[in-house]
Amino acid sequence: MKGSILALAAAAVFSFGMLSMVDDASAERCWICKSDSSGSCSGADQCQGERADCTKAGCKIGGSHTCKTAGNITTCKASFFNGDDLPVFGQCEEATPELVEPPVFEIGSGDCFMCSRDSTGDCAGAEQCKGTRKSCRAAGCKISGTRSCSTAGNVKTCS
Repeated sequence: MKGSILALAAAAVFSFGMLSMVDDASAERCWICKSDSSGSCSGADQCQGERADCTKAGCKIGGSHTCKTAGNITTCKASFFNGDDLPVFGQCEEATPELVEPPVFEIGSGDCFMCSRDSTGDCAGAEQCKGTRKSCRAAGCKISGTRSCSTAGNVKTCS
């Protein structure tokens, strides 16, 4: 009986020791980011990674703590930015986005473009425009969508 109690106590101590080691291994250190942080850490509460990498990622370090996992805590991960071939956000050349016109679809005889209330020209006050996208825009329709053409007498149509 005494031997089984000792074996049980030893197993409990061993299990507790193993659990505490797992807990320590999963508890990573994070750096507290100040409110004036920039780059990929702009607006982040904490940065996960090496101190130098967090600084490169834009974290203005205000201290350290165990990484928090609450839903309201934002974390930037510096481990994504520790290679020389990976640019840090904000250090890339600024690119001017190229505006691409959506594809132009010719509409059939039963489809119309919806004109918004601020349409001008021939389409001022019109609810729908019958024609191509290009011709409706040229008539002053500020297109807000598409629909089947209404044939009701109280619906003003331009073309």
